[in-house]
Amino acid sequence: MFCINVALREITKDNYIDCVCLHVREDQESYVYSNSFSLTQAHFEKEQYPYGIYCDEIMVGFLMFGRDTDLEHWSLVRFMVDARYQGQAFELQVDFEHIPENGEEITN
Repeated sequence: MFCINVALREITKDNYIDCVCLHVREDQESYVYSNSFSLTQAHFEKEQYPYGIYCDEIMVGFLMFGRDTDLEHWSLVRFMVDARYQGQAFELQVDFEHIPENGEEITN
């Protein structure tokens, strides 16, 4: 899949179904939480920020930033690329230098 634009978009009521339908390969399942679990965690732990990784208009992966208010720093707490899109370097195109705020979209 050739991708013109890789972007991070906030997970909302409009795209959460796409997010929970993403899955890693079976042999990777023990290494990552499901996206359903991560979205539930983000709902109850307010310093967790879930984003979809998009290739143009297709969600190909998921990540979640966490903010540690005691230590005042950000962490990447979840990261996955759907099994159908692994090995296509989407993870290399995401701009991790810029942490999104307030629903901001991040593009490459």
